[in-house]
Amino acid sequence: MKSFALATVAFASAASAQNLFEQILGDDAIQYVQQVTDSVDSLLMDASDKIGPLSQTVSKNKFGCVVEETIFAHPHTEKVITAPLVPYHMDYVQQEAHLRDSIDRHAKKVLQAANGPVTPATCSDRSPASTPSDFGMFLPVFAAQVDAANPTGTYAGHCFEEITFEYEPIDETSFNVNVTTSKPKNHLCKDVILFANTEIQHFEVFFFHGTHKLTFQMNTPEAQADVGFGGIKAFAFCENVIQDVESLWTTLKGFVGGITDHPKWPIIGSHVPPYMEKVNVEFIKENIGVTL
Repeated sequence: MKSFALATVAFASAASAQNLFEQILGDDAIQYVQQVTDSVDSLLMDASDKIGPLSQTVSKNKFGCVVEETIFAHPHTEKVITAPLVPYHMDYVQQEAHLRDSIDRHAKKVLQAANGPVTPATCSDRSPASTPSDFGMFLPVFAAQVDAANPTGTYAGHCFEEITFEYEPIDETSFNVNVTTSKPKNHLCKDVILFANTEIQHFEVFFFHGTHKLTFQMNTPEAQADVGFGGIKAFAFCENVIQDVESLWTTLKGFVGGITDHPKWPIIGSHVPPYMEKVNVEFIKENIGVTL
């Protein structure tokens, strides 16, 4: 209350000072000051443009458009967005880059497996060289598996630094997963968790720290058998909505085109260029051990 009162007093004082300033100088003076300010701002922008840009970058967004960005010294930026030169289903550059990245990561995983057990990837290390909107980055990562034999698991989330999962059996047809979220990085973040096995799939969004009880009902013998075999797993999503949409679009492009034997058919026709054939051969050789 004290802070609110001080803020109210400060706001009222500022408003009073502005009113006093307007009464002393009058409306004409206020308009003159605004015109001078606008003129100075315009002169600064012109001078900045004449000096030249601080930086210029050219990139391609996830939808194939070329984006040219120019940043000037004065708070002024310009962007030129150019439509794609080829249809989205013909953009094989990102697909080739993803396959080559997969080859490298598979080789590292094999090396790690030779030296000990492979640890599940997290949001921070699943693909260090990738951006959040790259191929496959919209998919969640493994967070924990809880069951009767291993009733607890922990995970450091995107928002909450500590997320604890606890498996609590109720009877033959139901169980609880008690989730405790703590240490949020800020008050506006959230963690999205997918609880799933072969029979159960449920998304849960955690906005607030504290305890959360989720009760799962198993109405079929298959669901009961699956939980009895492997419990239930938690998968955590790493990115925000915009990055997920961009990543999904990038991923879909990897599965569109070249799925029929008709080269003249749009979208679903056979349109695989030679360099994509080459990288696919390398991918199959490295990951499956088959030389084509």
